[in-house]
Amino acid sequence: MSTKLLYFQVTQVGMIVGIGSSFFCRLLYRPMLLKTYSIILFCLIPGLLTGCRLPGVLHVSRLDIGRSRDLMLEAASAQERNDLETAETKLAKAVKINENDGDIRSKYAEVLWQHGKKQEAVEQLLIAVKKFPNDARLFLLLSEQCYEIGNIEMSQVYAGEAIKKSTQENKSMIHRAWTILARIQYRQGHYKNSLASYHKALMFSPQNPELLSELAALYESMNHPDRALVSWQKASHLYQLSQPDSEPEQIFLGQGNAYMAMGRYHEAAEQFLAAQQRWPNDTRIYCRLAQAKLALGEIAEARQLTEQAMALAPQDRQILDLKNRVELAQLAQTQNPPVR
Repeated sequence: MSTKLLYFQVTQVGMIVGIGSSFFCRLLYRPMLLKTYSIILFCLIPGLLTGCRLPGVLHVSRLDIGRSRDLMLEAASAQERNDLETAETKLAKAVKINENDGDIRSKYAEVLWQHGKKQEAVEQLLIAVKKFPNDARLFLLLSEQCYEIGNIEMSQVYAGEAIKKSTQENKSMIHRAWTILARIQYRQGHYKNSLASYHKALMFSPQNPELLSELAALYESMNHPDRALVSWQKASHLYQLSQPDSEPEQIFLGQGNAYMAMGRYHEAAEQFLAAQQRWPNDTRIYCRLAQAKLALGEIAEARQLTEQAMALAPQDRQILDLKNRVELAQLAQTQNPPVR
């Protein structure tokens, strides 16, 4: 036993003895009570000195805290090696030794989740939030995991709790919680509430291109292509700033779709063409570019693009429908040639 641990435990003994001393005088004239009190105190002292814990009174010993933390470090090392079995085993031992450590329990939940044991991970976090009802981080993790497994109602509740318990300084945590709420409200069809939540999330993470992309998609659903276009463009600019040519495909498609909805077909075609050059095997891009060409009256090019899309996915219903539209437009053009 270390000197510090012995000192800590002897101090605990002293506290109990000190509390008991206030009753000593009263017990002097009550022999039976004095005898009982002496026996209890005599039994407590050896247990305290040997590191035993008294439920409801004493906390985990420093020795146990050290052991549990060592196990957590060993688990982190195993996790880095992708040895999830070892990491899980060590964290299970750490939680058993020190069940009052929120960091260890949340790490255990993370490894369980990574190991594919998602329901068990959620159960660990449920235990954690009961033990630490003011820890916003645990509520946020629980909200995100509930969202991933499809438990939307509980995810919404825990995201709200995370926001309530977070400090304004923890911007990352607050923006993640508002983002979860925004996504849930979007799925529920509550677009106005979702819009408000996205804007609150952006207050804490204004330079987040993924968040701006989700906001743009929401504007599309609300039939606001002009606002959607602004958000897509902001997201594209932020991706370019972080790394040139790093924009995901959805950025090009989103801007092109917004231009199409606004009747700006030339600009839409430019966006879809830029996307096609970067992702030459994506049938969605061929279809959207063909639709833009069709809207511009460039039927021959639209037909060529449709045929290229069919070569990639001959049974795709969307492509077959587009092929029929192109053929009808071509027939109409043949029957009614443009006047020169």
